[in-house]
Amino acid sequence: MLLWLLFLTLQFNPSSLVLAASPSAGSSSSEEGELLWATGKAAYDKKEYQTVVNQFERFVARYPGFPYYLEAHLLLGESLLKLNHSKQAIRPLKYFVSAVEKGGEALTGRLLLSQAFLNTGKYNEALLLTNQVEALAVKIGGLSETLQLRMLVLRAQALMRLGESERAQSALASAKSLNSSAQDSEYEWTALEFATRKCAKLADTQKFKVMNEEVLLDQLERRGQCLSEAVVFYTQIFSRESRSDLEIPTRLMKTAFSSYWKVCTHPPAPPALTPEKRTAEELQRYQAELKDRLVQLCQGRGRQILELLEKSRTAKVPGSDEGKYDFIRTLTDEIRFKTDPPTAAKTTKSAKKAKRK
Repeated sequence: MLLWLLFLTLQFNPSSLVLAASPSAGSSSSEEGELLWATGKAAYDKKEYQTVVNQFERFVARYPGFPYYLEAHLLLGESLLKLNHSKQAIRPLKYFVSAVEKGGEALTGRLLLSQAFLNTGKYNEALLLTNQVEALAVKIGGLSETLQLRMLVLRAQALMRLGESERAQSALASAKSLNSSAQDSEYEWTALEFATRKCAKLADTQKFKVMNEEVLLDQLERRGQCLSEAVVFYTQIFSRESRSDLEIPTRLMKTAFSSYWKVCTHPPAPPALTPEKRTAEELQRYQAELKDRLVQLCQGRGRQILELLEKSRTAKVPGSDEGKYDFIRTLTDEIRFKTDPPTAAKTTKSAKKAKRK
């Protein structure tokens, strides 16, 4: 998921950020500054991000005139992001962005700062930075597909959290239109989150306390289609990511399907008949019949989703992390239990019987 951070850093030439000045007055020695820089940069190359932070925090505090002072801010901010310290990453990245206004380095810094703002709930600031990147790109002749994808994904994430669904969908559509080789797991994560949010708005029994049966069936069918689209993104994430990165997308899918199933088994109250209202008995019978229809509809959708998930679960790549398959296994078990409970119960009973033997 974080491979794009490495790519961003590789987009600039560190030599362009060298400041030809002497160490600031009051610093211990130029030798210490050189040592802090060398140690921090070596740690960055080895992906030892905590060591990077330890070295560069001291370096930027004590050696403002030292060569590579600006680059140290960028690498410090990126390392803090990778350590999930987004709030602390903002300060060094803001300093870098304020000092570097042209060229590829400016794009790199702004995209990283946009991510830090996004992670800390500052969605308007994150969105503004994607607009700045787009404007700067015009001046330097455009963006690579990878950077363009990163910008569009960050924009979609910011808009989604600001509640601007249509603009977020437009940004994702632009990202999808790029060469498929440029698309990464960040795009798929965003597409999955957007899809599950969109699904939750369809056939919402909290929003529609009373719903026409025809409208309910239509919205439930659309919600099922939405879930199927989300599963496609989930399987793509599953194929790319390691075990440590699958907890959140798996939880998103579980929540989305549980919410879908709740609508299937708890339909909203039907509209009253005119000119007379339904009797209590008629209402009970109607709701029972409607629930049966909805459950059958949802079971069919659930089996389609299971088929997609099973293909990913059984198509194991040689040498892949065996533990990652536990996530998709728990997801399929949960969906199967709801979709086909007799089979699930029978399987569990057989397993227990085999264990006793």
